[in-house]
Parts: sequence; structure tokens; C-alpha cells
Amino acid sequence: MCDVKHFPGQGSSDGDTHQGSVDIDSSISKLRDLDFVPFKAGIDAGAEFVMVSHISVSRVTETKEPASMSELIMKTILREELGFSGIVITDAFDMASITDNYTPGEAALQSFMAGADIILMPNDLTQAYQAILNAVNSKKITQSRLDESVIRILTTKFKHGILTQEDLTVWEQPTATPSVTPAVTASPKAKKGKKNRESAKTIKKSTKNKSKK
Repeated sequence: MCDVKHFPGQGSSDGDTHQGSVDIDSSISKLRDLDFVPFKAGIDAGAEFVMVSHISVSRVTETKEPASMSELIMKTILREELGFSGIVITDAFDMASITDNYTPGEAALQSFMAGADIILMPNDLTQAYQAILNAVNSKKITQSRLDESVIRILTTKFKHGILTQEDLTVWEQPTATPSVTPAVTASPKAKKGKKNRESAKTIKKSTKNKSKK
């Protein structure tokens, strides 16, 4: 698997996001003419991951938020403008540029809602996980948004043999027997089983479509 990094480009930075916040003074035209070039080449060559940096690009986003938390950077530019459909992974979230300014939960939630699929190395995994789980349960994050990331990740694992056909078959097994009552069938466990079976079918379909290309 190939990863291109660190989007949107750190060639103009004179700081280190391991040590603290870094803002680059690049315009969108400069990014397009210079920094995006290797990313475009990598995406065109089939890179499956793009790692997003914690630098901020205030002349473009008009904020000091890190690129790894910016919807403009990850969705509007990376996905829509550059056409990247693979996995968006952040740089490590235990770096000072994140930990000095956000709690683990705040950072993970903002990044996921902005478009990241994988939040790498949060400073506190439990807090990061719980923040996203709470947002899903409260419907601040929709099921369809969560599924987008899950399907990208699982499809890539299936493609490279990390997941197998047997793994997907397990998901497709019914969680209720034919003798269960309608009330039991409608239980959270049964609903979860249905979602798993639907996700497995979607992953199979996605993988087959990619293999035909």
C-alpha cells in the first residue's frame, strides 16, 4: 500500500509540527502550481492513502486550524478538486501542534467531521474514541458518514488480503433464528447484524468494481 504525504505540502514551512503550531504563507495558486504536483502524480498512480499534515494554511482557509482538521483542505480540495477517493489519514495526533491546542476528544471529532478516515495516534485513544462514539449516538455524525470511512478502510484491507472472504461471510450470518418474534428481530443486536450484512455486500460490490477496472 502506498501513502503520499504530507498534504497539502510542507515545503514552504520553517517550523516543526512535532514542536508546535506551524502556519505556511502559501496562496492557493502557489499550492496548485507547486505543492499539489506530487500529490496529483501520486493519486494518478493509484496511491491508496494521503496523509494530511497539521500545518495550517491561513491564506487559504482564513483560519489557524490545522489542515488535518480542515474540511476545506480534506473535502473541498483533496477529494473534490484533486479527485482523491482513497483513505485520508492524519499525521500523528500526539504531536504538540495538536496537543497544545485541543483535547484528544476535540481533535479526533473535529478531524473526523472534517473528512479524515483514520485519526493516527491520538494522545488518548479512549477519549478520542468516546468523542466520536458520542457524536454518532447523538446523530451529530450520521451513520452514512461513518460508513463512508469504514467501507474505504475495509475495502482496502480486503483488496490486500488483510480481510478475507471468510471474514465477510461471518458478517453475513443472520443474528436471529426464523423462530424469533418481531420484537426480538427489531432489537439493537438484530439491527446491527443487518447493518453488518449490508456493509459486507457493499464492500464486496466495491471490491469487484475495482477489480474490473
